[in-house]
Amino acid sequence: MKCFLLSVLLAALVCSCQNQKWNKIHPTPSAEYMVLDEIKYVEEFPYSYTLQEGDEVADFNVIGIRDFLICDSLLIFSTVDKEGLWSCYSLRNNKFLGKFLKQGNGPNEFFMTPFVSQASIMYDENNNLNAIIYESMQHKVLKINISETLEKQELVIDELDIETPYPTFVFLMLNDSSFYVRTLSHDETKQERSIIEGGNKLKLHNLELLNKDSVQPGDHDFNIISILARYNPEKKIIVEAPIGLNYINLYSTTSNYGKSICAIEKEFDNISTIQKMKSWERLYTYAGITAFKDFFGTLYIGETMKDYQKNDKKKLPKIHLFTWDGEPLVELLLPHQATSFDIDFINGYLYAIDLRSDSFYKYDINKILKDIGDKIAYIAN
Repeated sequence: MKCFLLSVLLAALVCSCQNQKWNKIHPTPSAEYMVLDEIKYVEEFPYSYTLQEGDEVADFNVIGIRDFLICDSLLIFSTVDKEGLWSCYSLRNNKFLGKFLKQGNGPNEFFMTPFVSQASIMYDENNNLNAIIYESMQHKVLKINISETLEKQELVIDELDIETPYPTFVFLMLNDSSFYVRTLSHDETKQERSIIEGGNKLKLHNLELLNKDSVQPGDHDFNIISILARYNPEKKIIVEAPIGLNYINLYSTTSNYGKSICAIEKEFDNISTIQKMKSWERLYTYAGITAFKDFFGTLYIGETMKDYQKNDKKKLPKIHLFTWDGEPLVELLLPHQATSFDIDFINGYLYAIDLRSDSFYKYDINKILKDIGDKIAYIAN
């Protein structure tokens, strides 16, 4: 009997220690928490790798890289080159394919560089690659036919007949007739999400929940709830990563499916608690998010704004890969600083750029991609 009671006591102690390790509060959607109904904690990833020292990439003659995107075998850079803000290369042979988008105030010119990773990339009925971008300075939605532009070596661009709310902070084209936006409220306490189809706002449960979040008025602290967002058109799922909170949100645009995932700390960040902190003491959390067919990835910084702005970084960034069902796949620890990343599946490389140091690295992840494929297949079965 004593042995039995001792076993029960030990089991209780183990459970208590596990609960102390992760304080699994389950926040509900409110002004305090930008979350959905389903809460998920990720204590560890099935695989964790520290990437080996990568190769600094010098194969591309590009002026001032600001951003980049990989689409199949095409590598597109956003740059500061006024004669061609976007430059394209083939990843099969690193061949330069052309550049387009001029800086200026004329027709089809841009006041500043559009970040290519924020474009909605779509193939049309002729299998042409198109980029849909929101041009905030002119308040326009533009469609760039990249395939025809490279073939003709002249810009093929159209303005779409789309009226977006103002000011729009995030724009995602979902299909030919609907789009997603985030707009700042008049009192600057909220950044409200909307999905607009045929000129009408759709009423979706997940958007109603997430739109409950807010900051206190008067402090211009709306960046705490600013997000990065990507969309998977096949699965019809949006993933959001806040730049000032330690969790991500994943939800469907056609159903009530959705979940909030915390894979960084022991509990979900509380918005009002963050707002009470001095701005330079707050953490810069997510800097990048990239969407792929079978999974997506987030780039986590985890530095105070003070250290990050002073370039006195004390931590190396992490990339977390998840399935579109929110299942954890891989944690990648980078040996260099980074502000965005993408994957070349043809050659098996992960590319990462750090705007602060103007460095561009690639890492061999062929084995990791195999592990990811095996894990996705296992989950599917």
